[in-house]
Amino acid sequence: EVLRDDEALLIQGARHFCRHNGFLDTFSFLEGVKRSDPDFLNDAVQVVIDARIYDSGGMGRPYRYDHKLQVEDAQRDLQKAFIGFQGALQVYPASRSCATGNWGCGAFGGSAAVKVFIQWMAASLAGLESLEYFPWDDGVIHQFLSDSADVFSEATVGQLCQALRRAAQLQMELDR
Repeated sequence: EVLRDDEALLIQGARHFCRHNGFLDTFSFLEGVKRSDPDFLNDAVQVVIDARIYDSGGMGRPYRYDHKLQVEDAQRDLQKAFIGFQGALQVYPASRSCATGNWGCGAFGGSAAVKVFIQWMAASLAGLESLEYFPWDDGVIHQFLSDSADVFSEATVGQLCQALRRAAQLQMELDR
């Protein structure tokens, strides 16, 4: 069954049976996780938020850059992230933090520069006090987060929205 644009999926009590590498067509098994390993039983809530495939030319090939910040796509992604973060807070009300990353980027063709702001706004609107963002191997986003954490720590959602628009404009200029 496909998730609707106003749905996210929460998984609680999942076990970590294996370590892996990659995703989609590059997914590969690395090793099993033993029952004695602390990762085997994980009490974390996993929030599943589906991403649109923006890659119109095939997996891994950049999609239409004019599509990166279509209003309807940004609203959908903001709503999805908000619903997921809010759901995690309902399951774990004492936890005021959530971990996330470059959701919808990579093989799906999304822009990490845009996604980081969308998730930051959604986390703020959902009532999270902090967001742990893991950009994987994206050095540009990692450096941006390191450099801008102090600048944006007191920002309003409106200010983040303005920064998102500017980041999207810069991304389109760089990609031309």
